[in-house]
Amino acid sequence: MVKVPHFNPISLTPLHQKVLEQTYMATLSETSTMKGAALSQIEWRSISLTKKLAQVQIDIFLTKCKQQDYIPKGLIIINPLKSTYSTDYGDRLCNTVSKKLLNQLIKILYSKQRRIQKDITVLEQHIQH
Repeated sequence: MVKVPHFNPISLTPLHQKVLEQTYMATLSETSTMKGAALSQIEWRSISLTKKLAQVQIDIFLTKCKQQDYIPKGLIIINPLKSTYSTDYGDRLCNTVSKKLLNQLIKILYSKQRRIQKDITVLEQHIQH
């Protein structure tokens, strides 16, 4: 098995590990045919999508925040009138908007995850044939 430098294999399937090793070996050799170059491009696309999928899965930690009723600092909406005219209604409204923002971000991340998984499946089928 070939060790690929500078790559963190988060959630790599055996197929992706094999593709990664083959692609790495292909880049070491100078000669490649047109068919090999096209396959290499597909393999690189598959590896790139796998990396993106891993990043999206890391970002989905926001579901844990939602379960624990915690809003990350970057998503907190602060009442702009707090210093001059602060009301309970304004604070509740800001809290509700922050939660809706968190929910929307989670929804976007899950849809991105589904799209990437679909693309990876299509590429895997293309590689196997």
